[in-house]
Amino acid sequence: MVSWGGWESLGGTVVSSPEAVAWGPDRLDVFALGTDHALWHRWWDGTAWGGWESLGGTLASPPVAVSWASDRLDVFALGLDHALWHRWWDGTAWGGWESLGGTLTTPPTAVSWAKNRIDVFGTGTDDAVWHTWWDGTAWGAWESLGGSVFSEVAAVSWAQDRLDLFAIGTDSALWHRWWDGASWGGWESLGGSLVSELRAVARRPDRLDVFATGTDNAVWRQSWDGTRWRGWESLSGSVFSPTAVASWGPTRLDLFAVGADSALWHNWSAQADGNVRRNVAKVSQAERDKLRDAILALDARSHADGVSLWDKQDQIHQATHVHRGPAFLPWHRELVNRFEALLQQIDPTVSLHYWDWTTDPRASNNGNGGTTNLFSTTFMGSAQGRMGAPFGSFDNASVLAGSRDQTRNPADPPQEVSRAVNPGAPPIAGDTTIVTTGDTLPEADQYPALRGALESAHDTVHGHIGGDIGFAHTAFEDPFVFLLHSNVDRLFARWQRAPGREWRLDPARVYGSEGTSLVINQNMEPWAGASGMRPWAPPDNQQVAKNAKHPSIVEPPVYED
Repeated sequence: MVSWGGWESLGGTVVSSPEAVAWGPDRLDVFALGTDHALWHRWWDGTAWGGWESLGGTLASPPVAVSWASDRLDVFALGLDHALWHRWWDGTAWGGWESLGGTLTTPPTAVSWAKNRIDVFGTGTDDAVWHTWWDGTAWGAWESLGGSVFSEVAAVSWAQDRLDLFAIGTDSALWHRWWDGASWGGWESLGGSLVSELRAVARRPDRLDVFATGTDNAVWRQSWDGTRWRGWESLSGSVFSPTAVASWGPTRLDLFAVGADSALWHNWSAQADGNVRRNVAKVSQAERDKLRDAILALDARSHADGVSLWDKQDQIHQATHVHRGPAFLPWHRELVNRFEALLQQIDPTVSLHYWDWTTDPRASNNGNGGTTNLFSTTFMGSAQGRMGAPFGSFDNASVLAGSRDQTRNPADPPQEVSRAVNPGAPPIAGDTTIVTTGDTLPEADQYPALRGALESAHDTVHGHIGGDIGFAHTAFEDPFVFLLHSNVDRLFARWQRAPGREWRLDPARVYGSEGTSLVINQNMEPWAGASGMRPWAPPDNQQVAKNAKHPSIVEPPVYED
């Protein structure tokens, strides 16, 4: 379960729901209306909360705030004339209030999907959703997006030209609509029984969290993990306003709400989705057991073509694997991310932890002065010969007849999954040596250098484990390969997040001179559907058009070294 800090009072006397926004790591700005209906502001600077300050105005709705750059804030609210009013902080001073017109019946919501871009939404007198936007030079004219909603609209963006809208329907459920850069999707119900306005936030690409108050006056959360909506969870509390939410990191959420005492209350989580990837030798035995059990459960679930979710991994890698080229790292990141998402369909608290390949997998440092043997009958099976328990059902018990080696049917198990692990740790360079490879080269050459060094180490480690993992066309018959590739991705992520090299998180720059190559820019297979593999190809048609520059691929998962 997610760990939350306790509620704390931030004082003040406010008469509206609060609004919170983060423009940088460990920075928070909170806004609310005071008893004078002016806008009031308080902020966290990384060490302490500043005192409440008045920003003036005479407002008729709770404020909304957005930040499209470091030290930039834009605040919106309805005036007494029901028009949209706007004030902004440019890094040195607050601009004066300006009217943006319109006639709205609900408080506005604002979102930014690019530098100097803002989209604002509200409900009009016709109960339709209305929209205006700032394109960097001017505000667009109000336009109707139709619909018939019965609450304030919540909006969030997790990538350039991506918008997700949320509202409460007449059934008190949460309803969702989205813009994908080309068109609006239809409204979908996400369930729930809600009594307050909504707040939504994107902590990182393809991750969404929506908060509202339930009929029990507790705060409730619905979250999108990149593949599915996880279902409603209660965060308890007893609140008397909509909940404001902000995120200043990929696993950080801060919530604010007004309590029965009219004070502002605060709750937070530093592990908002619980799926931080850690050193598998250092997590608890219970954590390893959860990972093992989720992998086992995948073999009991099948796609429409009869291939189990586990056996599909081998089919994917055999047919479409990418090695010795620019897409090696992003393609395997997508494979690993998708596998983790499948595991979380079994158990939402599971993470795809990594094996630190600078250690002996049979005696890996457990962080407590001892060691962990990853090759045991309670976790990954035998280090020599047939893999066996606990994954004995993953092969055909060494019998050729009826195995995929004989039938060529990916739905059948392989004849045998075997290993031949060499003594000690693999003979490779340390993490820092690999990650800093090419750091002194021009920007255009740094990714190719990193990719070459990392794939070379990866090749050595595959050979060190031996057996099926030693060959590309059988490696993904063995669950241990995902611990190995989680570590490959950890080092890629560490390279991307190196201080002072933020360009490595930019889709247009991360791949350097290889960024123009076809394999970087074409949609990834088999998920794009052109390879003929189900369920992405007909008749299932679950195609996902995504290339190596997609934000959910460029943005690294969260690892704990």
